[in-house]
Amino acid sequence: MRSRFYFTSASHMYTLLNVLKLGTGSILIDEKDREIKYSLDSILRLDFMSNFVFRLFENLKAENPDDPSRFRLEIMVNRGSLINK
Repeated sequence: MRSRFYFTSASHMYTLLNVLKLGTGSILIDEKDREIKYSLDSILRLDFMSNFVFRLFENLKAENPDDPSRFRLEIMVNRGSLINK
């Protein structure tokens, strides 16, 4: 299944960015992926055509359906295009 959500308000994009930044202490990021937090902290500005991509993968070969490693979430952030004059 594929879903797309479009936001035309920059405040919604910044809210999502802040949720990703501040949610790093929770289950969003494992200790092994802690460097992701630092790359999110470097994003201070979102420009034209910024986007977030969330991809969820399921390991169909997992024997235990309650295993938390059965699912993997990838979050990609594109800061958009910046025109320098």
